Amino acid sequence: MKSFYADHFGGEHYSPSTLSLFSNCPGMFILSKCFGIKTPVGAAAHRGSSVEHAVLAMLANGASLSDGVKMAQDEFNKLMALSTDPNRNKEYEALPGLVEQAYAMLRGYGVPSAAQHRVEYRHPDLPLPIIGFTDFEWADRRIVIDLKTQLRLASEIATNHARQGSLYQTALGDGWTAGICYATPKKGHILGIENVPRHMETLVAIAKTMEKFCSLSNDPKELAGLVSPDFDSFYWNEATARREGFKVWGY
Repeated sequence: MKSFYADHFGGEHYSPSTLSLFSNCPGMFILSKCFGIKTPVGAAAHRGSSVEHAVLAMLANGASLSDGVKMAQDEFNKLMALSTDPNRNKEYEALPGLVEQAYAMLRGYGVPSAAQHRVEYRHPDLPLPIIGFTDFEWADRRIVIDLKTQLRLASEIATNHARQGSLYQTALGDGWTAGICYATPKKGHILGIENVPRHMETLVAIAKTMEKFCSLSNDPKELAGLVSPDFDSFYWNEATARREGFKVWGY
């Protein structure tokens, strides 16, 4: 089965994040995946990676809370070394509370059996697999949990997070259950995912649509002419992304 995403733009697989990007912001998908223009990740994303790094060390190696906070801060500073994101200080100040709350919610599960584990799902109607990387797995409990850090606590699972967790649960197989751990500097909770089969159907449907879109042309400029980006969207908050987007679309 032919993949236009692969043939035209070098895509080797689909991921929940890429499918979500195509669905929610086609312009940024074209910029990053079709033109191949890489833009810096914002402070909020590095905040999440830093907290996950620290919490894994605490769960797996018994690192103390103070050590975990220091690990998160050091990792954040390393990742943010070249960033000009104006939210840098705000995100840095949130790290101690985020590490404490995330660890408090996850420590009861014990030592993870795997972290950043590559999982793969293949569908007969798709030419490429959907691939993701789990945050934390506990094989003895058959539980996989994705950690999401926030400054304001979500009351329900975001659709893109539900799709991501559904991929993990489906790829890991029968008996596994996926959850999303939302942590803020002051509180958090772990929410289960409902309608996993429906979320998987949606991922497959988005991948099919993405393939149809990529089949229209192997010229990124032609594809760019089919969409009109909203540069007020948070997807374009980073200064480099906006600058490159203005170059492509001319406004």
